[in-house]
Amino acid sequence: MSLRLMIHRDKQILRKINLLLKLGSPQGEMTVGLLSKELECTRPTLRETIDYLNYRFQNQFFISISTKSVVELHCDSFIPVDVFINEIVKESMSYRIIVGLFKGEYKNLVDAQQTLGVSRTFILQKIEMLNQALAVFDVAITTRHFDFHGDETNIRLFLFNFFLEFGDLEIVSKHSIKEVRKFMKFADEIDPSMRFSQARLAIWIPIVLARWKKRRFVSEKEINVCDLIDETEYKRFPDLFKKTWGKHIPDEEIRWFYITSLYCISYSDPTDLIRTNYTVIANEKNQQAILSLFKALFETENQLMIDTGGGSERGGVYAFLINMLYLKRISKHFDYVPDQIVQTMTENYEALFNKRYNLLSNVVDCEILSLIVTKNVAVSLTAFQVSIDKQKHDLKTPHILFSFIVEAGFEHYIVKDSKILVKDSVNVSYYMDDRIVDSGIIAYHQPDIIVCNHYLLHEVPETTAVIRLTNFPTVKEWQQAERKISETLLERQN
Repeated sequence: MSLRLMIHRDKQILRKINLLLKLGSPQGEMTVGLLSKELECTRPTLRETIDYLNYRFQNQFFISISTKSVVELHCDSFIPVDVFINEIVKESMSYRIIVGLFKGEYKNLVDAQQTLGVSRTFILQKIEMLNQALAVFDVAITTRHFDFHGDETNIRLFLFNFFLEFGDLEIVSKHSIKEVRKFMKFADEIDPSMRFSQARLAIWIPIVLARWKKRRFVSEKEINVCDLIDETEYKRFPDLFKKTWGKHIPDEEIRWFYITSLYCISYSDPTDLIRTNYTVIANEKNQQAILSLFKALFETENQLMIDTGGGSERGGVYAFLINMLYLKRISKHFDYVPDQIVQTMTENYEALFNKRYNLLSNVVDCEILSLIVTKNVAVSLTAFQVSIDKQKHDLKTPHILFSFIVEAGFEHYIVKDSKILVKDSVNVSYYMDDRIVDSGIIAYHQPDIIVCNHYLLHEVPETTAVIRLTNFPTVKEWQQAERKISETLLERQN
């Protein structure tokens, strides 16, 4: 279950969410009786839930009940139910508590009660429920100070992955794009070849800045990376950092920022010849250890390409392993992958996943590499391999623009899946996290169709169709998108 759904135990909210999930999934015909049984509610309660959803989203979809009691979801535009679920979650008390804590809206528990208009008993029950979800990152909400409690890195990781699920680049800050540009200017002075995901930065950087503003800094024990940092490469970093973000940030935090920026690397195919580097330079000892692991993972299939740069897909895999080694020295939760993705990869590619996981487990003969022997890392490696194996298509006009925000390491997987949608006569542009689609990009490409899994920050021309997908599209969504693309292009031809 995703983080945004894990924070709920309220039966009414869960009923609304689960109803939309069932109606939006390829389960065949759903009747009132069957839905009432699966949602564990009476038929009148189900009808009340349907009436509420029809009223709340009256201009976006309609849920009908036929004379034979068949329940169907009708949506004029191509919008996944995931978008509507986001809106339901944002209206919930659990969401308001998390966002309020993040933005510092509550002085204490009493202030939160008054602001939210709830009783002490009610809010304590919500906190107990929320802590079950936050435990995934070893984080909790304390009632004494009414704040997040745990290692600062883990708090930031929870907030990042929680907000990432909403696919809204401005959900954390209305100034996120400005902060991304500021970071990219800073990063270019350090190493212009580094390939960052601007979409991930748009969520990660505002979270870090907000925590700094509250003087919530990482502890010394979280910076167990000194032996991994190349001091020669790092030498210029602190001065440029202080010039960009101020001198009040502790040295430990600056070292933390140097390593954790790797969490926002984009592993998609480079679209230019400048930003082709996926990692910083590891010291020789760890490079050799990773190289041995890398060989064991790929040489058995006669597919080994030892490219330590960023010019190939194997280069991305190699860099991913090195980056994960760095990051997991700070927190074990940097390899977090949502349950939905884990389930999709392990079920659809079970044999490949098992092979990757077994190889990952068997080749490790040192304590350092044991950090990356996890199911989530194996899932990411599976996604890399699937994307490498998928057939590539040469695409021509008309023009389709794809823009995706995805988990680190899954860019190739999504790209290869999306390429199945288009015919040989279609031209395609991809923006996989590394650059945010703005009005300039839209004006330059003048696409017939934009396929994305996030909110677009700018209005699109009436001549451009927008197909919105969920964070990690299902097979049914790809099929629906394929039909929608075909219908749209056929209309344009006529």
